[in-house]
Amino acid sequence: MKWREIATYMLLYKIFGQGEIKYFELLSFLRLFYGKRNSRREIKRLLNIGLLERDNDKLRVLDLDYFIKVYVIPYFIRRLKNRIRSIDKKAEVIMEKDTLTIICYNQECATYIQSYGKELEYLPFRVFVKVNK
Repeated sequence: MKWREIATYMLLYKIFGQGEIKYFELLSFLRLFYGKRNSRREIKRLLNIGLLERDNDKLRVLDLDYFIKVYVIPYFIRRLKNRIRSIDKKAEVIMEKDTLTIICYNQECATYIQSYGKELEYLPFRVFVKVNK
């Protein structure tokens, strides 16, 4: 996903919310920012990504919580996994429902995660750290 798709989605969500909009009205609106060809491409990309939903000639912008749950949180979990694996090569990061489990195989990894204890409370899910030897 590119910055342009995110920016377009956020703008559409802010303006139209989750209400329905006709395809040609949306195309006309986007032509304010992009050319005709790029406006069509942008709508097509948002449909393919799943941030726009089509029902015949009407489109609906999907919920922001859905966007965060499906795109943003998995991105940051991948980033966390890469960061932890730079400390502990065997470390695992598992997301199940509303719980993130981090399995560390050395104490350095566990200490690193636990040093962010207060910040972890702000996350929209619970975090458990296990140390396996």
